Amino acid sequence: MRVLSSSGWFRILLSGVAGALLTGALAAQSDAVVELFTADKVTIDGRSYPYRLMLPPPAARHEPQPLVVFLHGAGERGDDNRRQLTWLPAVMARPNNRERLPCHLLAVQCPKGERWTEVPWGDTASKPMAARPGPALRAVMAATDEVLGRHRVDRARVYLTGLSMGGYGSWELAAREPDLFAAVLPVCGGGDERVVGRLVGLPLQVWHGADDKTVPPARSRTMVETLAGFGVPVDYRELAGVRHDSWKPAYGETGGLAWLFTQDQRQQQRGAFSAFAVLPAARREQRRDGEFALRSGARVRAADSAALPAARLLAHALASVGGPELPTGHGQARGGDVVFELVDAASASAPIELELGERLEVRAVSAVALRHGAALALQVLRTWPDWRCPRGRLEFDQPPGGRVVVGAGSLAWSGAQAMQLVRLVWEFGGNEIRGIDLQGFELATRGAVEAEALRYGVTVASQPATARESADPAVVIALERPFDLQQILARPCPKPSFFELRAPPGTPDRILRSLHGALPAAAERARGGRALPLGLVLSRLGALLRRSVLR
Repeated sequence: MRVLSSSGWFRILLSGVAGALLTGALAAQSDAVVELFTADKVTIDGRSYPYRLMLPPPAARHEPQPLVVFLHGAGERGDDNRRQLTWLPAVMARPNNRERLPCHLLAVQCPKGERWTEVPWGDTASKPMAARPGPALRAVMAATDEVLGRHRVDRARVYLTGLSMGGYGSWELAAREPDLFAAVLPVCGGGDERVVGRLVGLPLQVWHGADDKTVPPARSRTMVETLAGFGVPVDYRELAGVRHDSWKPAYGETGGLAWLFTQDQRQQQRGAFSAFAVLPAARREQRRDGEFALRSGARVRAADSAALPAARLLAHALASVGGPELPTGHGQARGGDVVFELVDAASASAPIELELGERLEVRAVSAVALRHGAALALQVLRTWPDWRCPRGRLEFDQPPGGRVVVGAGSLAWSGAQAMQLVRLVWEFGGNEIRGIDLQGFELATRGAVEAEALRYGVTVASQPATARESADPAVVIALERPFDLQQILARPCPKPSFFELRAPPGTPDRILRSLHGALPAAAERARGGRALPLGLVLSRLGALLRRSVLR
């Protein structure tokens, strides 16, 4: 949390006075502001949602410019397609900001009686995020698609911000589309801390007034504190003496806009610029080509007997993480099915390939590759909203492997917890666990753990952890990336790519929760053999360090 000096508070007071004066100025200048924005609309569930789009100034259109997606507050709801331009759009329309921060700015208008996210604003406690976004938020997503498809937007610099009701919408949209945005600036809002793991790696600057009586500051604090539990620092600015108008300093001269416009996915190596994601980042124009939906009566189908073990593995893994119990077998595939197929290596375009149409199809060149394809399919089914994902392929027929070391300390793992860890290691892309002494289990329990490890191709080493590992009750995940010839030619003296990842110490249940929360986190870089927090390195789709190629 940032603490401001007395002079800082004086500047905020002045900005508040200026903001009050600005309100009247905006009304007088509204026509001039509106003229900078083109009007359009999208249709969701048969209802039209108007939006306004401001383009960069003509002098800046020779190259792609950022896109700012703005979600207005409850007071700007309606259907006039003007009221939503009151705050940030009017600020960004000023000549000095147009020159200093050229961008596309999208402002969809939420109708009266609707909200970006259906949560009670005044409650201190959160509400679980719905399985599917509401129509107003889907309208924002659809309008964003249109802007990205029609205009020269810098895909590495798509930003999201909103105030009050829009602050809530910003938290939810960021959780649903973390790979789309380079940074998020939620102002006096709140979200569902249960899904905050999806935001790991996404730069955030959060603003809230300490004296806000409309949206309790606890809503922002909870999100920030939960992220801190993943080892993620968040720039949180709680302003003493400020009520429910913290957007004035947040969007003011010394606010967060300068920070927002410096964020870039190329430097973050996130989203479409992720170096180590297993699958390509979500790109909604790809989704238009076909969306897979796991439908009622869906099953896992093996195209031949050689693919049947991988099909059974996915069905077992999906059921073990609370998913539906899908039957497996041969036969004609239908829409919504998951299909596994063993293909000839000579004719394959890649060792492992996932493709989306009406079905989720996994093709691989070997039985081992099919097993890892099952891990990718599980990541797809667990990660994407509405059971959707992009298509992609892997250059390796098996991951380089990774070792999970559980610092023994005073931890006592049960057989069920050990089997859950085996499944997570497999899904992560690892192939070895050390630090759990199987000899300490009863014979039947040990046999069950060993059988589970055999099923997933994960070795549970019988040797105890080292003295250092035993003294540190944390999870250490080590991955080593193999070098290929092209990489060596490009970098004659490559440094060893060995990475050590740590989960927060605690009980086995806490360690497992940390892994569950981090697996769907945003992809982040890990270089130079240095230790990094687990959540900052894990790919949003799971296993790291396997190169993915966009089709």
